[in-house]
Amino acid sequence: MSFAARLLGAFLLVILLFSASSLVSQIYITNNVGRHMLHDQGTNKVLALVSQARTTLFTQSRLHIQDAAENLLLSPEVERLVLYQENGKPWLTWQREGALQRAWQPSTDELLAWLALADPDEPEVEIHTAAGVISFIVPMNLRSLEEEDGSVTSLGLLRLDMTPVVFRGYVARMKWLFVFEVGLISLFSLLLAWLLVRQIVRPVNALIAASIRVSEGDFSVPVEVKAGRELRALVEVFNRMMQDRKEAETTLSQARDEAESANRAKSEFLATMSHEIRTPMNGLVGMAELLAGTTLNEKQRGYVMNITRSGENLMTVLNDILDLSRVESGKLTLEEIDFDLREVIAEVSRLFMPVAAAKGLAFKVYENPDRMPSIVCGDPVRIRQVLLNLVGNAVKFTDQGRVTMALFQRRRGAQSSTYRLAVADTGIGFGEAEKEKIFQPFRQVDGSITRAYGGSGLGLSIVARLVAMMGGEVGVQSRLKEGSLFWVDLTLPHGDAKHCLDLQTRRTTPGVRNNFDLRGRKILVAEDYEINREVVLTMLKELGCDVDWVVNGLDALKAIAETTYDLVLMDLHMPVMDGFTAVEEIRQKGISGVDGEPLKIIAVTADVMKGDRAKCLASGMDGYLAKPYRAAELEKVIGEMFGFRVESLIVVDKIKKDGKAGEKSVSLNRRTLNLFEVEMGGDISTLVEKFCLELPRQEDLINQALQEGNLGLVASEAHKIKSAAGMLGAEKLSQLARWLEQGGRQQKSEVANEAFPLLVAEIKAVTTILRGQDG
Repeated sequence: MSFAARLLGAFLLVILLFSASSLVSQIYITNNVGRHMLHDQGTNKVLALVSQARTTLFTQSRLHIQDAAENLLLSPEVERLVLYQENGKPWLTWQREGALQRAWQPSTDELLAWLALADPDEPEVEIHTAAGVISFIVPMNLRSLEEEDGSVTSLGLLRLDMTPVVFRGYVARMKWLFVFEVGLISLFSLLLAWLLVRQIVRPVNALIAASIRVSEGDFSVPVEVKAGRELRALVEVFNRMMQDRKEAETTLSQARDEAESANRAKSEFLATMSHEIRTPMNGLVGMAELLAGTTLNEKQRGYVMNITRSGENLMTVLNDILDLSRVESGKLTLEEIDFDLREVIAEVSRLFMPVAAAKGLAFKVYENPDRMPSIVCGDPVRIRQVLLNLVGNAVKFTDQGRVTMALFQRRRGAQSSTYRLAVADTGIGFGEAEKEKIFQPFRQVDGSITRAYGGSGLGLSIVARLVAMMGGEVGVQSRLKEGSLFWVDLTLPHGDAKHCLDLQTRRTTPGVRNNFDLRGRKILVAEDYEINREVVLTMLKELGCDVDWVVNGLDALKAIAETTYDLVLMDLHMPVMDGFTAVEEIRQKGISGVDGEPLKIIAVTADVMKGDRAKCLASGMDGYLAKPYRAAELEKVIGEMFGFRVESLIVVDKIKKDGKAGEKSVSLNRRTLNLFEVEMGGDISTLVEKFCLELPRQEDLINQALQEGNLGLVASEAHKIKSAAGMLGAEKLSQLARWLEQGGRQQKSEVANEAFPLLVAEIKAVTTILRGQDG
């Protein structure tokens, strides 16, 4: 078959298919246009009557809606209007003369179900079609005017019945008109196709032959075709395309090499920057922690807190940069565990409530009033990170007014639910033009924000990327100088409540550490940075370890050859010989520790990029400790090397080290107490005294419950002490009460009996301090 015949046949087939599909689709559209128009018209009509209907139901007087209902029945498509009371029973009915009597009759339970789920602010219209009648039903609720109350009152429902008689004639006329149009267009298209085939057959055949040569890889012979102006232009473009393709392949190869080189340079820069910053930061944070453990007056302790806070802020910026790099490179992985979403909200709110109070801001938290399932499966750390960024920005950029957090369940399914996490503020806000760039890295609304409020401009960029990784959606609404609303929608699978409880227990319950005593352990520290070396030596001596130190890997090899050690803390980047080389030498020589097993080596490094830990372990090291670290983290990783079970290091350990609870070293956070006083709006002495009077009674109840084996009562009373003590800044007492509460809830009498004497001593000390009798 010739090309001309095939082309003409193709045109004919396309025209036939187009005509048939267009006819079918238009008939379908025409059949449905009336119904959709009627749906829109009915929805608008019934919503227009909502205001009068609410007033009628609220006042129980039909005068407010009578005129509107009668005018509505003048429309030929309107059958009837029915007003139901809050119990689902019809109260008022307006019906057009001659209206159909076979209309759908909803059940009372169906109406009440719609009414229960109705939004009082934006009611949704329910549409039901039966027996040729379309019913539009809108449930109406009324929200309380009291802002703090927020309760919802059911009023009733409004129903409008309509028939599509007006649109039937229109639909029939549209069908025949379109049939005529399709036929005319098909005939004209066929004639045009025949003319085009005659004009382009010969030039196209020549072009096809030349294209076959090019497809076989022959770019040397340019295409030459004698044809009209349009085809000559096509040939010229084809020839240029071949040349551009050859050049593009060369350029693409060079660009790929440059991109790979730039990516390697970026990774090396991030790794170097991380190490160079984290190394001195380890000294800064460690020294601040050691200094905080000494006897300080209130002014000096404030200086130490400022040092610690500044270090934490710098680490936040550094971690943001690393998180952004991990997300962009696809190396950030998400955890999937069961957790309580409400607990995450509560934890974030507890962190920022004192900060907001210090700025004079109101801080409110709202949750969906329904008993929604909040045990979900996901990554609580990353969700917490998202909320910390959003709430932190809201508090930072708000100087007066309020900050609000909200948790709603938007959709509930059998296996998963969609939740909305929202953060609103009355801060500086921004305009529509800034919405496009607000989630881009290193971008803020303008440069003055950085000068006035600080920040790296990375937080919202990380939020957007984390939410995208979790399959969610993030959005923002804002008006300049009026505030902002950021929201995140996440669809999370339902979690297992029992598993979640076990997980929380593992994370928060202080473990019983079997023979966890590091006294007398012989440890070698290889660290070239003097400040870091002083920090770790002090921490190890506090743990009772026998410590030697060297400044490079070569000296470490010499020390190990002369002395047998239990463990080596090995820095990776040192002069003369680095940590990796030193470990390689140690493993090759088969050097053993005091226990006769291969010498235990922990990598201590500021390298925290993905893969650094695996690299250290693959090189022959037994553990990994990232700088900066705290004393508890150091103790934990060393304990794990010796096979001790380390669940958590809690305040009880510090009490045992610092001295008995009840001495003046007892922890009472004055700043927390002062912020609570500000939040309560003035003098709290009466509340404090009531707390002090209540403690002895609770102590007696717990003592009696322990003797009777009633651990449920122990947990209940300890929970009360925990909350009140934390609110007043008695941190040790709050943590001891938490320990006692968990022992009671887990029915572990040995844990409760161990915690109770410490709690009693702490109660006495806290009472003395709160009453101003501590000297």
